[in-house]
Amino acid sequence: MHVDSNESMDNEINFFSLMLHSTEPSIIMDKEHIFSLLSQFAFKEDEWILPLHHHLLQYIRQVFAILENHEKELSNENWWELFIAELGLARIPFSVADGIPVMGFLETRILDFEHVYIAPLNEGSLPSVAASKSLIPYSLRKAYHLPCMEEQDAVTAYHFYRLLQRAKHIRFYYTTNLSDQGAGEKSRYLYQLQHELLEKCPPKSVIYEQQESVVNPSVVEPIVIQKSEAILMKLKENISVEFGDAEKFVGLSASALNSYIACSLRFYFDQLASIRSDDEVEGLTAGNFGNVLHKAMELAYADQEIISRDYIASLLKQVDGIVDQAVQLAYGKPAHTGHDFLMKKVLVALVTKIFEFDLESSPIQLKGLEQKLKWALPVPGHGDVWLKGIIDRLDFHDEDLRILDYKTGRDTIKKVDTSSLLFEETDLKLNVQLLLYTLLVRKAYDKGAHPLKAGIFKLRSFEDGIDWLNEGERIKDDQLNDFQNALSLKIAELFNPNIPFVQTNDLKQCTYCDYKGLCSRQAT
Repeated sequence: MHVDSNESMDNEINFFSLMLHSTEPSIIMDKEHIFSLLSQFAFKEDEWILPLHHHLLQYIRQVFAILENHEKELSNENWWELFIAELGLARIPFSVADGIPVMGFLETRILDFEHVYIAPLNEGSLPSVAASKSLIPYSLRKAYHLPCMEEQDAVTAYHFYRLLQRAKHIRFYYTTNLSDQGAGEKSRYLYQLQHELLEKCPPKSVIYEQQESVVNPSVVEPIVIQKSEAILMKLKENISVEFGDAEKFVGLSASALNSYIACSLRFYFDQLASIRSDDEVEGLTAGNFGNVLHKAMELAYADQEIISRDYIASLLKQVDGIVDQAVQLAYGKPAHTGHDFLMKKVLVALVTKIFEFDLESSPIQLKGLEQKLKWALPVPGHGDVWLKGIIDRLDFHDEDLRILDYKTGRDTIKKVDTSSLLFEETDLKLNVQLLLYTLLVRKAYDKGAHPLKAGIFKLRSFEDGIDWLNEGERIKDDQLNDFQNALSLKIAELFNPNIPFVQTNDLKQCTYCDYKGLCSRQAT
């Protein structure tokens, strides 16, 4: 193999710089660059890779011809996706003088070999599970005795056994790695050889040997993000009253605070680096399920100061319509799949349970739905920091101002002796959220006028009613003051330049984390 190193290096750099940094990508120019790169490799006539290189160029031309008719309809990105996908299907047979010829079964049909190596002998690869290219349905092809998958398998089986007929030394290779393509399961041909052929025509000896490969696990370096001046300034712009822009108010929410408690690196990715998952969840699942529920309750109780028994009784006759409207508003389209219809039935059942629970407690004086609150928390040494929250429901009942939240998850409220533990344990998310909401209500809404209670509608176990903070006891000002002091210390830690953003040691937190791929973390 001979390549002019200087010329090749210049062209290679030019190729990759054009492909990666071009401001106006063009399919025509990309095709020229591909051939320009491949043409830099000059092989001698006696080199084994020369015919392989020739076949590769020929196959690429065929792929170009296939895509050429659709180039006007494709974006540059879509063209590359189709090109790479089609190129991945290439099967290029080749042989080397005094070497091992590599070929498919069709090329072996009139040849005999003493030494045969077959790989991969996995179900899905041999026999192939490639879908038929015919537009005629399988049932019609079968009924009219047209070629079907059975005939294709029979042809493959014939070539397989014919190839083994005169071979003296045979080796089969298969993978045990599971994949979506079916790899990991031995081919049926191996089982046929073992249970049929070898029993009827037993050889003098059969040797089963498992090849073991030692894989040295890669050492994953822990990710540590030091708090540079730029990062600290970004943090201050997001949550500090002094540095933040009132028109671009961000603030520190309960979810962001819980994210920092669970894993400070997750907080950095989400709140400062703005790295978020682009995957949209299809169907009424995950976040949009909860959004629909919140929207349904907002629609049901909107513009109602007093929720009376008669009003709730009328709502119980309109649950389907309310949920349909909520699905349209929160989900963006009506339920249109079987899964969506099932989830809609679940939503109807949950909304009905909430109405029935409120019916027993009515009349209820409603003070707010999806109430947005903010308050500036003094943090010693760092000025005031914006706290924010959206409270699902505020109402009066039995002289108490109740802070209520709808929850579809599995988290539970737990008994905590001291407020400092809230910021040390990772499974106290609901306690932190409800206390933060209560602090916002006390400071920015109620201002000490009424006793406060906070709880959640735990929709996975609604038969237990509302799950209350403090086991239903009123939240006293002393508890709120302790929480405020502990919260101030935690936020001061957030501003400390000597405490970097690091990965959590609790791998359970990585189970559903969007960033576990970036961290190379496997949840337990």
